[in-house]
Amino acid sequence: MATVSAVILNHHQKQDGTWNVKVRVSHNSKSAYIDTTHFVSTSHLTAKKGKDKTTIYKLKQAWLDKYMADTLTRYRDKITELGERLYYMDCHAIKEYLTAKEGVIDLFEFADEFFERETKKGRITSVITMRSSILSLRDYWGERPLPTDMFTSKLLQNFEMHLRSNRTVERTKRNGGKYTREVAGLSHNTIVNRMSNLRTVFNAAKSFYNDEDSGIIRIKNNPFSKYKMNEIKATRKRNLDPEQLKAIRDIEVYDIRTVIARDLFMLSFYMCGMNAKDMYEYLKGPISSDRLEYNRSKTKGKRKDDAFISIFIPQQARKIIDKYSGLIQERYANNLILNRTIGYGMRKIGEILKIERMTFYHARHTFASWARNHCGYSVSDVAEALNHTDLQHRITKDYIDYDWSLIDRIQSDVIAILEKEQP
Repeated sequence: MATVSAVILNHHQKQDGTWNVKVRVSHNSKSAYIDTTHFVSTSHLTAKKGKDKTTIYKLKQAWLDKYMADTLTRYRDKITELGERLYYMDCHAIKEYLTAKEGVIDLFEFADEFFERETKKGRITSVITMRSSILSLRDYWGERPLPTDMFTSKLLQNFEMHLRSNRTVERTKRNGGKYTREVAGLSHNTIVNRMSNLRTVFNAAKSFYNDEDSGIIRIKNNPFSKYKMNEIKATRKRNLDPEQLKAIRDIEVYDIRTVIARDLFMLSFYMCGMNAKDMYEYLKGPISSDRLEYNRSKTKGKRKDDAFISIFIPQQARKIIDKYSGLIQERYANNLILNRTIGYGMRKIGEILKIERMTFYHARHTFASWARNHCGYSVSDVAEALNHTDLQHRITKDYIDYDWSLIDRIQSDVIAILEKEQP
């Protein structure tokens, strides 16, 4: 049985001659200590000589009854509430259980701390998308704390309606001033992503504050059990026809951002839809091999093979790789800044060539569509070339010694379609 008692540690006497009163939590012949706000001097203690002739001090019963009785009773009641769970806990787990804060948990405050921890882990892109969702929630809720117990399914329903409507938002300028701007209602898929991000943050808060094994449940509600998340709708296909892709390849532009966007767009197409983030990560210097081997950043944490892929470097891609390897890292501090440059350049190319909503991802979608529709490869084969997570065949892959020649053939056949379009 766990016990609690108020004590001082004789060897912890402070320079001013006082001791901090601690609550000793004893369980299975081991102890942990909880600091209190109380400090006592020798006038509050009784003294006796120990076997080694040293003086041993103990708190006087009158002082205990006056200042510590309520605290000890509260702790004992909480220990009783543990019931049989007590047998699976050590003294340190009991201490954590007794000292768990019972105040209001502000979801916004937790989110800021959570984003800081995730940023230190290198999850910058994820933090940016989640922070955007929290910012939208702040716009709706206002600049005040959001207790987790008020983060309800009803709030989520109202927030969804808010996101679908046109609205005015206030933002802070870099110099500290404020400005307002009009924001159009978000699309269905964007709203689903915002809600999904909020669920991620809320679940992280529950994981951080709750300890089911020890019976510590500070966040009891679960708004997402009642609020039903909408499903992502199929997006408009972003594949280009050969004439459009040839026009992008051959377009003459002079703004450096548009030049970089054009070149890296074509590199993505030549390299089986390679992402800009992976280009930034893996094209840091000269590549002497005829293959580029890397782990796709978007899915490497979700697969046993860390999303490894080996892509042949065709002649068309070699020129671009030699030009930009190391250069994009010198020019841009991180891949997010590179993405902004590419986004700007792709919009400009779209405007010039009259291609609606032109994005960098058109290269990946185009490669996949041509491989399937023009070259006749199966969806599963195309998924291999794109380095997608394949849940259906994940176990089978464990038995296969991988041969990259299939991807090489898909890559060669797709590029050949573009080359045939030359006059």
